[in-house]
Amino acid sequence: MIMSKPPSFPVEVLSHIFAMTVQPIKRDSFTIFWEHQRYRRCAYNLMRVCRYWKEVAIQCSILWAAIPLRLNSSTPEVVKFWKRSVKRVKQTPASICFSISGLKIGSLRAPGYQSEIRAQLVEYRRLIKQALKACDLREIPVISLLRIEAGNLNLAQLLTWIPHFPTGTLERLDLNGARDSDVYLPSWSWNAFLNKFPPFGELIVRSVSDFALDGNTPLLEIKRLILEDHKACTFPDLLLAVPNLEYMHIGPMFDQFFHQVAPGIEYSLPRLQTLSMDQMFSFPWGIQFTTPNITSYRLTTDEDVLEDERYAFLTACKSLRLVELGIITQDSITPLSRATDTIQHLTIVLEESYLPPIHWDNPDAEPFPHLKTLTLIYRLRVACTYPIDSDGDEDDDKSGESLDTAPIMTVEVHPNQFFDNLVVTRCLPRSNDASRLPEVLSPLAALKVTVSNRDVPSNWTDYTTHVENATAKVIEKTPFDTSITLSWVLGHDEVLGLIPESLFHGPL
Repeated sequence: MIMSKPPSFPVEVLSHIFAMTVQPIKRDSFTIFWEHQRYRRCAYNLMRVCRYWKEVAIQCSILWAAIPLRLNSSTPEVVKFWKRSVKRVKQTPASICFSISGLKIGSLRAPGYQSEIRAQLVEYRRLIKQALKACDLREIPVISLLRIEAGNLNLAQLLTWIPHFPTGTLERLDLNGARDSDVYLPSWSWNAFLNKFPPFGELIVRSVSDFALDGNTPLLEIKRLILEDHKACTFPDLLLAVPNLEYMHIGPMFDQFFHQVAPGIEYSLPRLQTLSMDQMFSFPWGIQFTTPNITSYRLTTDEDVLEDERYAFLTACKSLRLVELGIITQDSITPLSRATDTIQHLTIVLEESYLPPIHWDNPDAEPFPHLKTLTLIYRLRVACTYPIDSDGDEDDDKSGESLDTAPIMTVEVHPNQFFDNLVVTRCLPRSNDASRLPEVLSPLAALKVTVSNRDVPSNWTDYTTHVENATAKVIEKTPFDTSITLSWVLGHDEVLGLIPESLFHGPL
């Protein structure tokens, strides 16, 4: 078979085409090293076409912007790879990912092989130290991301082996440890380590035991902070150390059952605009916490009861517009509605049977009077049970009797059985004969429902009587779920783009 010769574009044109072929690196924490390798392979594939393309690709610095490197590779391979990367990336912002493949001990775990294990560990650490010495970060003038994955080593111990720190520009520092590491460094100071880098705007720290920042030496340049999967985290001093945050995500903390709180101290983040919390016990709720300029808030928890204090700090947030609740509880909405009335876009994870306790049509409470869009991430059940009292009405536990001990009757809950009630009380305009919209409220501009594909029956929409009457209906399908966006007051084109995209780190 005779292959036609590839067209000979000018260098500038071909370089531009090459730059358009590479896809951005996804920020998913589990695949980011693979993403760097995929990015790099694109350059290698272009070089294989012909000699001219190879020459152009080598000079196209954006093709070499991803630098994935296994620190426990052989030293000559590391040196060769690093020097080539430094030469080709030039002034282009580089995304660097240092990773460590796990030490494969295998059958050496058996008794009598301790000396062999120690020898392997010594060689393992020697290779890593040599790699860190060879990879002089001062040689990369602009670093968009520096990610360090400790593998099964203690992260703090690994970081002490870094001999050279960047001297140019650094945008984001991403540190990933091993939460179960038993190495303890009593003299380790996170502030002292972070101050060795040039000022950077985003800090990501995952899977670290006893992560702590000293509030006496604040890190003023950090605008985004993401903490995830820690064994323990020293709050609230950490809040004093990053006073200029604009975005903060607090992931789940393990073995974090209490926080040492100093009385009389106000912990304020006046520039914070987006706050995400995953699990209630990760945050020291007993502190005096103020964030007056928050516009977006997300809370994910599996607690059954949410007290008003969990939302109390939102009362002062007069600019709060977007809220996402990853909560599957009987009453997570009422405390939120008591804390703030400024929300315009609300997303909730819930089950069908949990819709009635929300009390959307309670005129005394006036829940979310400025709400424009509501998104329900539905945990749909074709047949489930819902407690009712002896009169046949939904049991709101007026007597205070526990649902675990009270006599319960059950009824079958069909898909959208309570969905229709939500539509008539918050979505249908008063001009519709079926509308029960309270006088104090305006109809929602858009209602979006997302259901997992495995939970969607073929006749799902047959259970509701109002979907076909909607003035706008937009259906979106992915391999995992199906979404339908409805409106009874706007047209199709007006609904598109009305629900803002999530601003938070990771899916809800």
